[in-house]
Amino acid sequence: MLIEIGNLIKIYMPWYVKLIMKLVLSRLPTQRTIWQILPLMRHSAMLSPEYAYSIFTKHFNMTKNLNSFVCMELGPGESLFNALIAKAFGAKKVLLVDVKNCAIHKMSLYRDMYLFLIGKGHKLTIDLSNFKNLMHSCGAVYLTSGLDSLRQIPDKSIDFVFSNAVLEHIRKQEFILTLEELARILKPEGISTHIVDLRDHLSDGLNSLRFSDLVWESDWFVNSGFYTNRIRFCEMVVLLERAGF
Repeated sequence: MLIEIGNLIKIYMPWYVKLIMKLVLSRLPTQRTIWQILPLMRHSAMLSPEYAYSIFTKHFNMTKNLNSFVCMELGPGESLFNALIAKAFGAKKVLLVDVKNCAIHKMSLYRDMYLFLIGKGHKLTIDLSNFKNLMHSCGAVYLTSGLDSLRQIPDKSIDFVFSNAVLEHIRKQEFILTLEELARILKPEGISTHIVDLRDHLSDGLNSLRFSDLVWESDWFVNSGFYTNRIRFCEMVVLLERAGF
């Protein structure tokens, strides 16, 4: 019932009401598990095995027949499904880098992802006894210090970097620094592929552009669960080139 009500709110509530609610809700001392069942506060569709698989496949199809590769996902969010999916596609090591520890550890979700992969014909041996063993058997490492985590990764060590609706969430003042780190860690023949949603994350419009930088870039807004850096496509391309891509 709670989820159904939340879905209706997410669909029909005006963007400015969502903004106010998120500003308030994000500051209540409520356990993170409660927020993860509220669609208004939840961001990740990657908890669906089919959706997660389709997104990874889109990225992987941009590569050149990688085998026994090292890959990195920027901003996995609640779901670390790509640890399993990348392993199924031949990854020997998977780095998952985020700004904080927000991954769900519920093993039944990862078992569902595993069974989905088996159903797709992938030959995969994974230890599903607990979360730690799952990550180890996938060759996966979960890093949760954002830019500082990227700086720990050796130069030219990654074959394949990807993200799904993440670049737009990187704080504007850290954007070029993040791109420079991604360029640094990528092998000369490596591939970096990103799906970016340039709409606001309130009503899939451009209402975020109504606010001044002073307001929008304030910690109050940045830490409320709806922040995007508002960097437009042409500007993003220029910054990518400046970073070395």
